[in-house]
Amino acid sequence: MIWQACRLAFRQKSSPQTIDLARRHKVLQMILPSELCRAERKTALPFLLQLALILLSTGWCIGCSPDPEAFAADQWQTPTEWALLMAKQEKHIYLHCQMLNDIARAQLAAGEKKQALKTLEPTLELIAKTDGLVGKNSTQESVIKTVLKLGEIESAIQTAENFTNLSLTDPIFKKIAFALIDAGKISKAVEAIQKLKNEGSAIRVNESVAESLVRDGKQQQALEFVEQIPQLNQKGAALCAMAMVYFEEGNSRQAFELLKSVDKMHEKVDDQTKVDRLMTRRDQLLTKLVNAYARGGKYERALEFTKFIKDHDFAAVVAYQSVIVALVASGDVKQALEIANKIENLKSRNHELQRIAETIAKDSGDYEKAIEIANKIQYTSIQYSTIKFAALANIAANIASKSGDYERALRVIYSIGEKENAAERKFYKKSALVYLTIGAAQSGNGEQTLALVQQLLDLGKIDPLRDSFPDGIVVHLVKADRLGSATQVIDMIPYPIIQSRLLIRIANELARKGETEEALSIAQKINENEQRDSALTLVAARLSEAGNTDDAFEVASQIKDKSEQADSFIWIASKMLRNGNKTKGITLLGKALDFISKDKTTNYRVDLEMSVMPLACEPLTKVQQQSAEMDIVTPLKKTFTPEEKQMAERLLKAVQAQ
Repeated sequence: MIWQACRLAFRQKSSPQTIDLARRHKVLQMILPSELCRAERKTALPFLLQLALILLSTGWCIGCSPDPEAFAADQWQTPTEWALLMAKQEKHIYLHCQMLNDIARAQLAAGEKKQALKTLEPTLELIAKTDGLVGKNSTQESVIKTVLKLGEIESAIQTAENFTNLSLTDPIFKKIAFALIDAGKISKAVEAIQKLKNEGSAIRVNESVAESLVRDGKQQQALEFVEQIPQLNQKGAALCAMAMVYFEEGNSRQAFELLKSVDKMHEKVDDQTKVDRLMTRRDQLLTKLVNAYARGGKYERALEFTKFIKDHDFAAVVAYQSVIVALVASGDVKQALEIANKIENLKSRNHELQRIAETIAKDSGDYEKAIEIANKIQYTSIQYSTIKFAALANIAANIASKSGDYERALRVIYSIGEKENAAERKFYKKSALVYLTIGAAQSGNGEQTLALVQQLLDLGKIDPLRDSFPDGIVVHLVKADRLGSATQVIDMIPYPIIQSRLLIRIANELARKGETEEALSIAQKINENEQRDSALTLVAARLSEAGNTDDAFEVASQIKDKSEQADSFIWIASKMLRNGNKTKGITLLGKALDFISKDKTTNYRVDLEMSVMPLACEPLTKVQQQSAEMDIVTPLKKTFTPEEKQMAERLLKAVQAQ
């Protein structure tokens, strides 16, 4: 399960292992993206998750667990009781709740609804108080999702209405609304959304629910849902969202019928109260109406409604942006420029000129016109250079990627910063060259990539701490089957610390592609033991992820650091147990525990709990093993075999000793 990867970032280490924690974090950043992508998540560790890591590594911890000595007398009989006892050992609130959630899901998979609800009850109060640090695939959202599967919608609402973090409230209340709609309780769904304390969040959830219903072919339900929204501004926003979907589907007649019902709504909407402290309710509704009419090609009608917007500095700019985007997409650049020039705020007008220039370069290939518009960006303190640079850099990237004319692209880049001082010119050109180089690597043009890397080096030294662009370059080259060019890039960079980091990246990418021998060959080129161990850990993780657990074990056996090796063994053993290879899985877990029993410092640095659910649950069937779905839940075992029970006891003692 994904949390087993995440726990490496959360796990609190003792102070002597602070450096080790930082290294594990870097390794995890390379492991985690594939786990998240396989589960339809597209980002690796989000910013707030990294913040959680910092807090946890400095000792932030909530006492979810009683005194460890209290567990000495605890007895268990079944795998479920053992898993619950293991969850009690976890001191960090997110991981504690996630373990309980996993157990509840396994109970639910076995049809044990009452037991699952009982398991989840302690988590509801805990997560209600902890919405400050969240990220995608959050523990809070996972728990609420399980509660909804249990049919406990009211409990989900009571818990979720305490959340204040918008990254939680929006997706969770959408799930709650759909659970109620699926149960035939549309009015209850509307009422639930109205409990949101943030009006902006309520508007977004209403829009999302309405448009999703239309996409699913449930137009009548969507209308019934929207009609019951009490506030006119929220109702109008949801109708505009529905109209946008109809435009996408080519049903303009239905879209315009909906918009016609919104035309007069703004007259009755409050023009004093602000939503999300950005614009008034009335102005916000008008911007949404303008956007919808512009999307439908009714530009003049859209512009008529901009006249009613009072806030010219922000709300009117947002409305104009909608029309400009639609006009440029339709090819009417002349009118788009006319509207951009109506924007009074110079900074905002510059942004629209940038948007128009970049869109022309991307969609029409009229690079001279794009450059001409970019050069119309006017000076404002600080902003001018950045906006103009960004526009020209994007135009240059489009020239290179679409026409392959790198000489022309470089001429555009070297025209950047003509009015700025030398330091500014150097900064802008370097950033633009990085953009161009990564594009060349993505296209698999190894020769051009190397030439651009040399130009980057000629501009100045690469900062080992701040410059991460070499990582992107070598990864894209390996993805494009240009391993030779990737290794040449490493040879060009005269910094051992960067070279080791890039070799780790390459090994990881090769292992992801299934090129194990090449990955190992790259890993063995790393001189520093610590960095080489990191590379081997990644290769082993990739092999395990692909089901090649025997090969993964062989790779992990080469890791020098015993805590790193023990962690890899546990990861691989968990995969073995999950796939039904019980004998090898238990043997490998035993090896990891042997390391721990011999070295106390190793014990503090190993994440034993990742093996809990694989040991306690039934293995995946052959069909499930072949499924692309990563988050398949199987029921908890009714009993342990003697070998499993012995291993469970060893794991419990090892966790209690941490």
